[in-house]
Amino acid sequence: MPLHLARQREIVEILTRNGFGILAASSGLAARWPTRHVVHALTPEEHRVDEALRSPVIVRRTLEELGPTFVKLGQILSTRADLVPPEYQAELAKLRTAVPPEPFARALATIEGELGPLGTLVAEVDPVPLGSASIGQTHAARLADGREVVIKVMRTGVEEALRTDIAILRALAQQVQRRWVVARELDLLGFVDEFDRQIAGELDYPREGRNAERIAANFAHRPGLRVPTIYWEASTARVLTMERLSGVAIDDVAALDAAGVDRRALGRRAASFILDMVLIDGFFHGDPHPGNLLVSPDGTIQLLDYGMVGSLTEEHRRQLGVLVAAFAARDATRMVDAVLALAPPSGSVDRRALERSLGRLIAEYADKPLSEVPIVAVFGELLEILRTQRLRPPPELSMVVKMLAMVDGLGRVLDPGFDMMGLLRPYALRLVRQHLKPDALLRALFSAASEATALGVEVPEQLRRLLRRYEAEGLSLAIDDRTLSYALRRLDALSDRLVAGMILASLINAVGVLGATDQRWLARARGPLLIAGSAVAAGLSGFLADSLRRRR
Repeated sequence: MPLHLARQREIVEILTRNGFGILAASSGLAARWPTRHVVHALTPEEHRVDEALRSPVIVRRTLEELGPTFVKLGQILSTRADLVPPEYQAELAKLRTAVPPEPFARALATIEGELGPLGTLVAEVDPVPLGSASIGQTHAARLADGREVVIKVMRTGVEEALRTDIAILRALAQQVQRRWVVARELDLLGFVDEFDRQIAGELDYPREGRNAERIAANFAHRPGLRVPTIYWEASTARVLTMERLSGVAIDDVAALDAAGVDRRALGRRAASFILDMVLIDGFFHGDPHPGNLLVSPDGTIQLLDYGMVGSLTEEHRRQLGVLVAAFAARDATRMVDAVLALAPPSGSVDRRALERSLGRLIAEYADKPLSEVPIVAVFGELLEILRTQRLRPPPELSMVVKMLAMVDGLGRVLDPGFDMMGLLRPYALRLVRQHLKPDALLRALFSAASEATALGVEVPEQLRRLLRRYEAEGLSLAIDDRTLSYALRRLDALSDRLVAGMILASLINAVGVLGATDQRWLARARGPLLIAGSAVAAGLSGFLADSLRRRR
């Protein structure tokens, strides 16, 4: 792997200048430098380091000085309430608007290098960018056939710079994890890998175009949301050309009122679209801030910029639903189950301490009706609990919380009486109910049966290997009673679920047969039999659902 010594030296000098010299040296970053640099970094400046770490402003300015990769890192950290305290999140969020644009000459050179000289495919480009970010910037333009478009163009040299910095960050993370237990517990290297994957996604402009088309397809039969059309004939790996949409910024209250837009309905519709993406589709826009939301005169919401997207598995969506429903029911035990399903512990976890923390969270809002519960604040406190308990939820969960905060803030701008909890609760109940549908139960039953089958196949083969070894060389056994106990419990649970599933399937079939049977002698008994069979089936369904919930 290239050492990138020049870039390492630059990083060391910037860190040292901003009060992080000891951090750079103790992490091993400065170890390759001539003595004068190492000595400079190791100069006792504990007070400066302490001051720097305690100042979100210094941290933000240092990231800005370190360049695009670290600006992007700060942007991502601003959304990670599970990793970063609120005051740092607020300061790092400023990095989203503090990126100066690349000189137009460079941007134009990239456009012409990818699409040909002006006048061929692109007729003209506005030299003043519509917006700029750490990886690229956007310009209004017009194609040769007259279509008004927006061209997103990648910054010159940003790909190589990002690859270099990420290589340095990965090497640094490896060093830090070897030296610091906390870094290992937080899986710092895993975070760098996750950061690398996200950067790779944002560097992939064709993927961004496909993201837009996927969301457009998901909402094809849900009117009221518009996604810009991607013009693939004028797009490459470094240039993305899309339809130019126009409208009023969604948080421009005066303009919306002047246009006669129902703000209350608009806020609810915008929130519903976002919640549909997250909790129904499982594929969502990752940055729905007001700058990416325009409103047309007829009230249609136009959603821009698909560089950052997130996805949630069906199980994660269900557990989010369980989490919200459990909070609404003031059920701390159920919340613990959902939390541990969303953020599985890498080691031991103090379940009682977690339940006490969640119980205090519930008690904090127990005297308020659900309509007055600040659900965003609740999720923020929940992530803080996870952070203190060293539980790492999927990064998408932090994205969801950030989105909920954006949607809640926007909803209150449009309608002071906006009720986020009221909108969210039906989604939660829907997700929980979906898990009890026959097809979901059958999938779960199949999973349990497959697990049991695999166990039935593996155990005899393992026994045969054990006997062969015993015949060849003898054998001494050491059995951990805890492990044996766990295995027996697992086998017992699997058999229970399998038997219950077989009975449930038979009952469903029997109820169906009874319902379709037309013999006269059944005329009087059919009703009670159907009711009894359905009740038993419902009970077994509940048992299966609860058993599967407790599988972990």
